[in-house]
Amino acid sequence: MRRTIIAILVFTALLLIPQVQAQSELGLTWGVTEDTRLWYSVTETSVLTPINETPLVLFESYEGIASFSYLPTLPSTVHSQSNVPYAYGGLSNSTGSITLGILAFPIDNWTLVQELDNQTEYHTIFGDVYKNATYIEDDSVWGRRFNYTSLEPYEYWPDTYMDCNVTVLQVFSKVDGAIMIQQITTDFFSEHFPEYDFGRIVQTAARIESGQSIASLDLLLIIGGVSAVIVVALVGIYWFKFRRSS
Repeated sequence: MRRTIIAILVFTALLLIPQVQAQSELGLTWGVTEDTRLWYSVTETSVLTPINETPLVLFESYEGIASFSYLPTLPSTVHSQSNVPYAYGGLSNSTGSITLGILAFPIDNWTLVQELDNQTEYHTIFGDVYKNATYIEDDSVWGRRFNYTSLEPYEYWPDTYMDCNVTVLQVFSKVDGAIMIQQITTDFFSEHFPEYDFGRIVQTAARIESGQSIASLDLLLIIGGVSAVIVVALVGIYWFKFRRSS
């Protein structure tokens, strides 16, 4: 019995060694856990301009907590056309409703994350999404910006669907791999009225917690300030266009 137990333990250890070595070579580890709770502030500004109708400006702001209930197993190897596993944390508002998915990458090998992110076949769903991405990085954060044209029209107005161009900015913490700031800008257009600007929606989710690095805070303030200026300018432009056309 003792020999059988020892043999089983040795066999199990031999099975684990290649996986541990491979993961060590990739250098990937999860920075978030199933117990991780992260606070975010979310704002959404909508400026919609239907033809010959009053422009509609909407603003929404709330805070929520993101939790990660499932972390995929990190692979022992990765293929050139597959991206690194990622985790989604559901962002819950004060009513308990899930309002947004917070993305988290494994940490400790951001070079690999970027290489595979740029090669992933996922871009075929929306057109060239990640292949046109630009990247930012410093000692504390890693991020990307990309854009695409949606294949599914957005319900711009009740029972009115519009095509849209989407620009996404995502900045991740190198400490835990989760998003520090995410900004999604949706610009509407119509093939039937190519000269008309139908407005945009800007949604920003920013981490709010103690211990943020100075670099990350500066980045958040810069992006937030630029967003505020853009929104104010858009409201003025759209209102002027409406008054002029009417």
